[in-house]
Parts: sequence; C-alpha cells; structure tokens
Amino acid sequence: MLGPGQATPIHKERPAEESVVFWSSSTGVGGEPPSRPSAHWDDPHFRPRFDNSTERNVTAQLGKSAFLRCRITQLGDRTVSWVRQRDLHILTVGTYAYTSDQRFHSIHLEGSDDWTLEVRYTQKGDAGVYECQISTEPKMSLNVSLALVVAKARIREGSNLYIQSGNTINLTCVVTDSRAPPVYVFWYHDDHMINYDSARRAGIRMATERGQSTTLSRLQVPDAATEDSGNYSCIPSYADPANITVHVLSGEKPAAMQHGSQGNPSERSQSSLHLVAGVLLLCRVFIHVGVRR
Repeated sequence: MLGPGQATPIHKERPAEESVVFWSSSTGVGGEPPSRPSAHWDDPHFRPRFDNSTERNVTAQLGKSAFLRCRITQLGDRTVSWVRQRDLHILTVGTYAYTSDQRFHSIHLEGSDDWTLEVRYTQKGDAGVYECQISTEPKMSLNVSLALVVAKARIREGSNLYIQSGNTINLTCVVTDSRAPPVYVFWYHDDHMINYDSARRAGIRMATERGQSTTLSRLQVPDAATEDSGNYSCIPSYADPANITVHVLSGEKPAAMQHGSQGNPSERSQSSLHLVAGVLLLCRVFIHVGVRR
C-alpha cells in the first residue's frame, strides 16, 4: 500500500534472478532518473562505445604538442580518464589534471564525443602507450600509442670547408624529418647570431625555403676574410642543429686542402681505390722480384 506522494514502482522480469525498478512517469519521483534507467544502462546497446574513427597511432614532432583523441558515444554520466601505461599514472580525470606535470591537459567541449589528451612540449620520455578509460564496471579502455620523431639538420658542404680569402662562403642547411616547417632557422658564427647581427658583418645574405617535409636555409658571406673563419651552426626550431668549420686561407692553398670537404664523395672514393690498387701492384712486383732471386 503506497502513501500519498510516494513513487509507483513498475517491475519488469529479467533473465537474472533480480528485478529492476524503472522510473515511474506517473509520479516523476523515485527510482533512477530518466537520464540513466538501470535496465537501459545494463543493456549492451546503451553502454558507452569507443568510436572506430579514433586514431590508435599518433606521431608528433619532438618538442611540439601531441594530441591524443578518444571519441566515445553514449557516455552518459560516466567519467573519462587518461592513464600513462608505463607507470599507470593517472594524468587526467574528466577535464581535470591529476599530475604535477603541467604539460598534460584534457580538452573536451560540452556536448562533444571527443576527449583529447594534450601533451605540450613533448619530450623523448613521452613516447609510449596511453589508455583512454571509461568508468564502467569493469573498466573499458582503449590504447593510443604516441611516437615522436626528431627533425634533423645537416649542412651540405660537410663538416669542414676550406676557402680562399676574397671568395664567398656559401652554406646550405637542409632540415628533414619535420612534421611541419620550422618556425625559424638561426645561423650562428661561433657564439654570435648572424640573423640579427648585420651590423657586425655587412653583405651577409640569408634565405629560407620552407617545405612540408624539407626546408632549405642558405647563408652567403661575401668577400671572406680570415676573421670569418670558425664554427658555423644552423639551428632550426624543434630540430637537432648542424655545424661546419670554415677555414679562410689568406695565402696559397695547400694541395691537401684543394677539395677540403667539398670534393665529390664518389671522386674521393675512386681516388682511394686507385691508391689501394697501386700499393697492391707494388707489393706483387716486390714479391715477384724476391722469388726470382
């Protein structure tokens, strides 16, 4: 017998031994709220689901931000967490961060199915597997792997360049393995930044051609003098730098330095082979002469 103002429970038989109380629309009170009726919540058709469009393997550039997205439908009032698998550290719960490392953030727009973990200023140790977890019982989780690539710079002219005074120093820096063009490419002569030190040396020219995967930066130093000798560095953003040592010669260039590091690699290899062949030929001659004696 129900008293006034009490909810009218409605029972529905289930295959299990227990029955479930449904929300009664006649009274508007009692039982589970309409947003989460128990029978519907336990029904597999109404449980949360990971969307198949979720990207399981994410690649980002070292030093830049990485975004790991997790798309969930029918979440209801469940909570989404991001967990780092290697140490089972909880990074975010809902939109709150649960780590002292301020590089980790949770991004979610109200009404959206996307729950994104942002890792700012990525470091090498950030690579690995992250779990997107839903607070169901048992837990539902989806693994997302993060790989980090390191952009590299190299100077085409090699590690050493020998040049006669009065000539122009031409250096080309090639940046590869970049997920996006570098924001900047700085050139240094020893400890001095060339880009913003034009008053120190007149006539210097720099030009950068940015591409999606490869970027070229060129440096020209006209009328080279001995004081232009030294270490030149190409330092792009979010990439390993490259260095070259420039030797400006004021006198006659020694024969051993005619090509320096600018010589064609195939020509240098061919010269080495000729040298080895000559030595072997001499050895055979000496052996032949010794046998005849």
